[in-house]
Amino acid sequence: MVDGVPVVTPSPDLKDERVYKVLGKASLEDAGEWQYPTNALHRFLKISVEMP
Repeated sequence: MVDGVPVVTPSPDLKDERVYKVLGKASLEDAGEWQYPTNALHRFLKISVEMP
């Protein structure tokens, strides 16, 4: 956490070779979509990693 915001740091950091997105959801029981960007209401997070 940095200033109350979750921070994800990949190891090793391949930021030139991968695109990292943090997606969030307020409840796992909610059938709604995962949202980007995340906000303070999102208690559950998942990381999406894509190749550019």
